Amino acid sequence: MRKMAEVLLCAHRGERVTGDGNTLSAFRNALSVGVDMIETDVRMTGDGVLILMHDEVLDTTTDGTGLIAERTLNEVRAVNAMAHAKLPCAPEPPPTLLCDRPSQPFAVRTPVSPPKNVRQRICIVPPAPPPPPAE
Repeated sequence: MRKMAEVLLCAHRGERVTGDGNTLSAFRNALSVGVDMIETDVRMTGDGVLILMHDEVLDTTTDGTGLIAERTLNEVRAVNAMAHAKLPCAPEPPPTLLCDRPSQPFAVRTPVSPPKNVRQRICIVPPAPPPPPAE
């Protein structure tokens, strides 16, 4: 008898019903509804910082313009990644893979050897729950 494969629920760019994809809000919302993983895209700014952005240009998902590879981190962080949200949302800059917010409720894990058909894979996952209190 064959064992049934486990099915995991993946949120493409996070939850994009109430906000816009590839934002921390989209990731938090996706995790709050119980997804197992989040798919996101990674781009590099002109000064070498990795950010989470769907396209290689700012125009399609933010209120900025131009190629991300030709912008500095400060220029990219100045744009609103919620500019094209379907519902009114507070402005939010594109997230980075810098550890600039230690209290941020996400951990970034990169597999040591991704599958052959995957060039890059980064999984953003919630932190492990705290241990139960000692009795």
